[in-house]
Amino acid sequence: MMMMMKHQYATFLITLLLASVAQSQVELCRNTDWVDDDGCGCEEYDFNQEWCELYGDFVFEGESANTACCACGGGRTIFIDAAETDPPIVLGEKNCIFSPPVEVAPGLTVENWVDNDELTFRMRLTYEGKSWIGISFENDGRPGKPTFAVIGRQEDNESSVKKYTLNTANPDASGVVEMPQGSQTLEDVQFFQTNTRTVMTFTKTLNEIFDIPEQVVTDRSTWIYAVGLPDNAWTGAHTIHGKFNLALNPCFTNPWEITNPSVNGGLVDGNAVDRRTFFGVKPNKTVWIAHGISLGIAWGIIAPLGLASAFLKRKGPFWGKVNQFANTTLLLLTCAGILLGVVATYLDDRSNHLQTDHSLYGVGVFGGLLVYCMMALYFGAKATQKEKQEAEARARKKGPPARVVKPKVREPDVILGMGDGLEIVPGDSPHNPKNKNKKKQSLYSEPVEPPPLEEEEEATPPEKAGCLEWFSRFLFLALIALAYYTCHSGIDWQTFLYGLDWSYYYWGVGAFGIVMMLLLILLSCCMKDASSKKVAPSNSRSAPGSPERESAPKDGNNDKITFAKGVDEDSYYTPSGRDSYDDTTTLNTGQLMEEDDLEDKEAQRSPMRKSWAMDTCCL
Repeated sequence: MMMMMKHQYATFLITLLLASVAQSQVELCRNTDWVDDDGCGCEEYDFNQEWCELYGDFVFEGESANTACCACGGGRTIFIDAAETDPPIVLGEKNCIFSPPVEVAPGLTVENWVDNDELTFRMRLTYEGKSWIGISFENDGRPGKPTFAVIGRQEDNESSVKKYTLNTANPDASGVVEMPQGSQTLEDVQFFQTNTRTVMTFTKTLNEIFDIPEQVVTDRSTWIYAVGLPDNAWTGAHTIHGKFNLALNPCFTNPWEITNPSVNGGLVDGNAVDRRTFFGVKPNKTVWIAHGISLGIAWGIIAPLGLASAFLKRKGPFWGKVNQFANTTLLLLTCAGILLGVVATYLDDRSNHLQTDHSLYGVGVFGGLLVYCMMALYFGAKATQKEKQEAEARARKKGPPARVVKPKVREPDVILGMGDGLEIVPGDSPHNPKNKNKKKQSLYSEPVEPPPLEEEEEATPPEKAGCLEWFSRFLFLALIALAYYTCHSGIDWQTFLYGLDWSYYYWGVGAFGIVMMLLLILLSCCMKDASSKKVAPSNSRSAPGSPERESAPKDGNNDKITFAKGVDEDSYYTPSGRDSYDDTTTLNTGQLMEEDDLEDKEAQRSPMRKSWAMDTCCL
């Protein structure tokens, strides 16, 4: 027991000694307003310190760089109050001292304490350089881009530590706006600089739930820091920035509590490597930019084209193909962009995915796109099935297809035999010696009736989009709007990470897509549906008795009668005929009768004339 009390007392003395050896003032060097004969002042000598050796002894207006500029060993010495001295520890009272410095990034350390009774915390950030410092946090561990920050800076020889609203991450700092005076609740603020060091200290309330934006600090909070460019440059990208998780160091009453590792104010779990992330070199810039370009093209151009073509796909098959192409391309580009984002997040050694509003909105857009694509597939299958049913109905209405017989081209008729054995062989008979085609049909067969005249199909009324299809269109429009917002937040992250402000390209692509979509939708209102057009008959034949049927073909085929070898052409006669409805032909050369001697042509016709269209006269 005695040994334990001695150990606690020794710890108390060591802590008291460490708390009392803090400086109360800092000695600083400040340049004068001196300039040399070339107009170069001490700031130029700070950037070009080799000038001190070359021109430091040159006197101009009674002074030289070696006496006027701090970089050359001169300047004026001033003293300013130090950031803070640790108060002495008092037994039996609450003691709030800073935790040991924790390096969260190269050259940047953090010290802190938290008063759980007063619900306040104090933080000191020290950076080995001359720049502004900013610190923020995620409210109660809820992931998201920081909406506010505490920033310490020096401008025109005046220091300030204030709360700022982070509207955008533009490199010109136009989106960093000082919060109203009613929101400036920081206490005991201090900011001082030397040529090589910057220190910012402030006290803040843990929970400011009624402030805008809301600010809640817990042990689950992830802290986000940023350090500006050298020499207090306010505009431009950050020198370093990143995040870390920190266990705040509570105030204590008993001195031995400071040896408790659970409240030492270090990084969570005491692991100073795994729980911090800083970005001195920008992570995976190429992959992230490819992620943004692919999704920007997909939702800035392809998605509006897909929505507009959904209104036009009933205007013709071309627009249906455009709609299919747009939907397929949009799905492929979205999958590729999300995959690039996952790969880039993995390569950045970030342990958690889907930790920002940007990523959550992106997953929502992708899920909605999958639903829309499934609905589009359903509509396409339904339209195809309906077209198939209509085609089958038209086929049943028309009946079996008619057999079209081509006009016969036959050889001339041949007379065989002598005297009473006279025989007339038709030209297309297989027994005709001049007929080379033995498969031709004989004129004695029954004639084939021509196919009937098909009636012109009536115009079908245009099909209107149903409620489910209109719902899919409004869903697609909502997805496009959400995707535009997600792309906008991605532009802010890109500007924050890499200093690349591509907002002009973003608005240009977005405006082009919206204008194209509106013009195509207006065009769909002016065009008629393809189903409302009349369909011309596929096969038309002239009816019997029409001029086309009555006019005889003028192909030179007169159905002349040819006498077989050895038959006297002047002794026998067979009048010629044609396969027509009216026999107006005359007798051919070699006839034994004159046309005028036939007083009654109808009486002279063979009873078979009507079936094979040929006059037969017996001598």
